[in-house]
Amino acid sequence: MNAFIFDRDGVINHDSSSYIKSPAECVLIEDIDQSLQQIPKNSFYLFIASNQAGLAKKLFTSRDLAAIHHKIFTTLKKSGVFIEGIFFCPHDNKDKCTCRKPESGLLIDIFARYPNLKHPIPFIGDSERDLIAAQKASCIPVLVLTGNGQKTSFNQNLPSNTLVIDNLLKGIKTVLTQCFII
Repeated sequence: MNAFIFDRDGVINHDSSSYIKSPAECVLIEDIDQSLQQIPKNSFYLFIASNQAGLAKKLFTSRDLAAIHHKIFTTLKKSGVFIEGIFFCPHDNKDKCTCRKPESGLLIDIFARYPNLKHPIPFIGDSERDLIAAQKASCIPVLVLTGNGQKTSFNQNLPSNTLVIDNLLKGIKTVLTQCFII
């Protein structure tokens, strides 16, 4: 099965410098449903891989995070988009874990739980840490210019094979044609 992996904040929903702490603060990016509807649903799994240091910082609880993810799942499902799974790192930078991006542990966990995924898999993010994690996990790094993407695009240290797209609505077809035989 083919797959896409997405970062959450800045890619699926609007980001906040003070963290997304409740479902009310989780506002999906405009046209995200139409963007994801472009992906053939019977041929692709969709995953989200997200750092959630707000848990370690006690800015929100695991129950709050579950409610945020439930909102994302149900909102997208109403549009016919199914997210196979949301994988998250609950740690802060100081914890030095292997699951916090730019480490690749979240992606490796997805691969372990879904061993039949076809590789390479595009990982779409808006920050340098997303793209480095993608490279470490042998995914195709895709920078979307939403969220922190504009600022990230000026970084000279991005993986050399990074594909850059303006937004998901315009860019999904580009990713499909450049990363898959469709």
